[in-house]
Amino acid sequence: MNKKVIIGAVVLLILFVPAFGFAAVDNQPAIELNGVEIQAAAYIDGGNVYLPLRAVGEALGYKIDWSEKDGTVSVSGSGKNIMIDLKNNKVTANDHVYYMSGDAADGGTIVGDRTYMGAGFFSANLGLKVLWDRQNGKVELESVKENAISIKTAKEASETDKIKITLQYPQIEGLDDKAVQDSINSIFKNSAGAARNEGLKNADNMAQDDAGSAGSPNKCETYFDYRVKYNQNGLLSVVFMNYQYTGGAHGLTAQSSHTFNLKTGVEYKLKDLFRNGADYVSFISDIVSSEINERVKQGRLPEHSITPFKAIKDDQDFYLSNSAVVVYFQQYEYFPYAAGILEFPVDFSVLKDMLKLDFSFLLDGAKLLEASGTQNSLNIGETGRVILRGNPTTGYTWHYTIENSDLVKLDSEYEVRDSNMIGAGSTFIWNFRALQAGRTSVTFKYYREWEGEASTTADNTVEYLIRVNP
Repeated sequence: MNKKVIIGAVVLLILFVPAFGFAAVDNQPAIELNGVEIQAAAYIDGGNVYLPLRAVGEALGYKIDWSEKDGTVSVSGSGKNIMIDLKNNKVTANDHVYYMSGDAADGGTIVGDRTYMGAGFFSANLGLKVLWDRQNGKVELESVKENAISIKTAKEASETDKIKITLQYPQIEGLDDKAVQDSINSIFKNSAGAARNEGLKNADNMAQDDAGSAGSPNKCETYFDYRVKYNQNGLLSVVFMNYQYTGGAHGLTAQSSHTFNLKTGVEYKLKDLFRNGADYVSFISDIVSSEINERVKQGRLPEHSITPFKAIKDDQDFYLSNSAVVVYFQQYEYFPYAAGILEFPVDFSVLKDMLKLDFSFLLDGAKLLEASGTQNSLNIGETGRVILRGNPTTGYTWHYTIENSDLVKLDSEYEVRDSNMIGAGSTFIWNFRALQAGRTSVTFKYYREWEGEASTTADNTVEYLIRVNP
């Protein structure tokens, strides 16, 4: 028997999001891989989560080799051959060569004598979902089943006295419908071609501007690259970075993205993910606004923006990560150049009531438990998730009781407020871990503490039946 009351300080969305860009409470949280704690700790720096490459890689079954002479680390196994060049900040993942950034999107760092890589590296290259549970001081890693496709990197490189061009873009193989495959590949190729043409136009303009002068020491440059952000459940979400240098102190990078249904070839816009009538614009805008304020408070964004943020667009640029819908804004859109491209992840779980049923699989990882007499099946070690709505400002809170706490236990719990407005409601999330075989139930009751459990009505009682498989 176990009982818990959720009251007290509000835990905002930033307490359970993909591990990009949030401030740390503990800079060395424990690591759980597929529900099992490994003998290593994560490292938090500048709000980013880094994971020990050898410990996590070997726990996944990969071979990790270090070359002190070359300053490189290799990861091999399961059809992957990855070389990390720490001296030159470069990663070669099979046939894709890219440069590491300075954050956890795909960067790395050395802690003591160990190599740590950012959460994005593990998501993109080793098929992991990375979630930072700040409340419980741990980082949760979950293996995902990727689509049965292969992704090759097409490359183009050229250089003249006017411009240097480097293009890398993905080409997929293995789809049953070749027409869909060709269509998606054509879009990717055309995106790279558009970047090339933009660079050539920039070079012509620079040449015309320099005509009649002694000439400029600058040369235009185009660097076009990609990252695969989500590759599972029949969806593919890819981000492109288009860097253009046209002279001056620095170039500019424009980010774009495509999210495709690999069966139909349909490309999704943000609004396509949500049910008709769902006010996803306001919901996500409130989260972005709150996070901007938090980053300003932490000194990670300047106090004064170029343009005040009000709301996202209904067709806001976005991509899918392994655990979130990520909306983003271009350089100079709201803040100066140094702020870079701003990204804001919104965890799938808090969008549960808004997502179309066609996208309910995005809630997987932890299994979403069903109420109303439905028997939920979990394997030992798996997690079942309960998501309920509530409004603590009314005095009502959810209380739960586990019939047999030897079979399941509470693993983590979170509260996500709709907004910072007075009287705003919240989404409550509980994750229960299956411990041993048997049948049990978890019952939730919604009542005011001072009125007691006896005041609970049938409408405010929700029961979840759970069978843990042997």
